[in-house]
Amino acid sequence: MPRIAIIGAGAAGLAAAYRLRSLDAELTVYDKAEHIGGRTLSLGVGGLESNTGALFVYRNTPADRLRAELGIDASPFLPGTWGVHINGETVVTAAPDTLAERLPIAPRAKAELSAFLLEAIQEYRGYSDVEEASELAEERFGPRLAALHPDAASIIRSAVHGGSVADPDLLSAKYALRYFASYLAHDRENRLYTRGGMQQIPEALAAALEPGAVRLGREVVEVSDRGGSEGCELRFADGGVESADRVILAVPAPVVPELVRGLPPEKLDALEQVDMPGSTTFCITADIEGLPAIAEWSFLATVGTRFDAIINPQPWSADSDEPAPSAAQFVCYGNSHGYDPGVEGSEAALQAWEEDFLRVAPELRGRILGRHLQSWEHCFAILTPERTRVIDRLRAPVGAIHFAGDYTSETAGTHGAYAEGERAAAEVRQAR
Repeated sequence: MPRIAIIGAGAAGLAAAYRLRSLDAELTVYDKAEHIGGRTLSLGVGGLESNTGALFVYRNTPADRLRAELGIDASPFLPGTWGVHINGETVVTAAPDTLAERLPIAPRAKAELSAFLLEAIQEYRGYSDVEEASELAEERFGPRLAALHPDAASIIRSAVHGGSVADPDLLSAKYALRYFASYLAHDRENRLYTRGGMQQIPEALAAALEPGAVRLGREVVEVSDRGGSEGCELRFADGGVESADRVILAVPAPVVPELVRGLPPEKLDALEQVDMPGSTTFCITADIEGLPAIAEWSFLATVGTRFDAIINPQPWSADSDEPAPSAAQFVCYGNSHGYDPGVEGSEAALQAWEEDFLRVAPELRGRILGRHLQSWEHCFAILTPERTRVIDRLRAPVGAIHFAGDYTSETAGTHGAYAEGERAAAEVRQAR
């Protein structure tokens, strides 16, 4: 019986395994971590399930189709506000055109910020789908900020960094629409939230495989293609050696050259074009009884804090027939903070990040129900013009080794990873 090995039990690896499960083959998924799903890790924080990395399922993507196929419920993300914290003040409004005037920034900054926000909304609404904005794929977003007053530019930078992981100087203008302007425009058709956590999807994918197919805590340290029809050899951290007819490498781009020695120059050059920075996420749950205005928070850009943005994935609306919730979770994305493994399990770090949060929301002092810090070394394959140009080379197999991850996708994040897992599975089927 042929043997297929998948390295990485994240979104891409498990999507590939799920789509290959009906093959007459021995299928095994390896991951050095002790949990499945990679950056979809979900944890209970203060009585609510919180996502420590990926937050939303995007509609009409492979992630959404898998979610529906697996019977996982999701609710639409219904933003109704946009906010900013700068110079010690927090302003949240349902009308972006009134936001700038209320901020403690210079008159020039107010005028430029207001014009920039309105232009971004108009540009976003000019496309029925972000994927139609192909002419923006080669344009970097950063130069749009060059002439702005520093306060206005810092607000936009925080919003883009917090929403996309990417430094605005690297991100394409096309995907700034998705990760910045969509929040600003209160897009209610784009995102879904799984109340049980994003990890539900990979957990369900793994549950559909044969018992024992997913092996956690088993670290692969080297993959070698033997050439011809000889398949591959896998070497493990514990000294073990195994063989496989086909391998799908579903690990972050920077890890690929560490695992596969002797990659061809064109593959190495393509991998060099991938920017995949780290990030730190702060999840915090608070008692908001009697604070309906905070229940309405959706997205806030924050300047001068350890995190760049705060997202409430389940905002309430005063127009709702439902009463305001008594508790809410807030996900604070420290994307400019980067990878910082020292924060995990550190009470001092938790207190420091909590104090930053309370600077933004002082009304919640004494109301915190739970908090958690998580740091990701390779968080998100930034959507840069350079990566877009080398997608075909990133995807190309090397012998019996196939490649899948958000870095090989035309988008990014978990939705890109699920799509690439399915593509790699189809590639393996065709190669057999």
